[in-house]
Amino acid sequence: MDANNDASSQRVPRILMDYREPAEIKSWLEKEGIVVEQCRLDVGDYSVSDNVIVERKSSTDLTSSIADNRLFEQVARLYEGASNPIMILENFTSIFQNTGMNPASIFGALVYVAWRYSLPMIPTRDWQDTALVLKRLAIRVQVKDEDPVLARGVPKLMSLDERKAFLLEGLIGVGPKTATKLIDEFKNPMLVFKAIQDSTILYTKTGNPKGIDGPLAEIKGIGPKFLLENKKLFE
Repeated sequence: MDANNDASSQRVPRILMDYREPAEIKSWLEKEGIVVEQCRLDVGDYSVSDNVIVERKSSTDLTSSIADNRLFEQVARLYEGASNPIMILENFTSIFQNTGMNPASIFGALVYVAWRYSLPMIPTRDWQDTALVLKRLAIRVQVKDEDPVLARGVPKLMSLDERKAFLLEGLIGVGPKTATKLIDEFKNPMLVFKAIQDSTILYTKTGNPKGIDGPLAEIKGIGPKFLLENKKLFE
């Protein structure tokens, strides 16, 4: 038997998985003999190698990211993290049944991503299909092509300001652009959190929100809805 082929057959695929991803996917992969390490990934949901990261999009996540334009920023960040990113569109068929979004808007966004970024997109029916795709991808990349995953949780090192902005993306309605804008203004995530707590919503005489007052008042794109939703995080 050829020594190289024998070594490849003994290699165990390993996937770095963001700790916020579904536990059932981790369990299924481990039962299939894949080593799964949970960590916090700065880009993507799964790292299959230094060059391949995977973003998993559920139907609801996909439509919401299309609606608020986060999808295109997220795709751009995928290419900052790896040379060969892949997007899995989970429960893709249900996107036309349960979300209420116009199919033309959905296909328009996906066509733009495919044309502008040449991003491979794989539709799956459910989480089990997603797990199967991850397994086959890990075997293809690591065993057959011999491109091992690195023993680290970050596909690409981020600057301190990028990490600060990434932390703010956990707020409701905050994408990379808004997060960067907030860091530029307040310099520190803790000061952003304090600004949310110290700002108040202004109302018309009829009780409708008309704006905000306080530290966030001059930040473009920050309004009453943002403040109302994010104040709940500090209750």
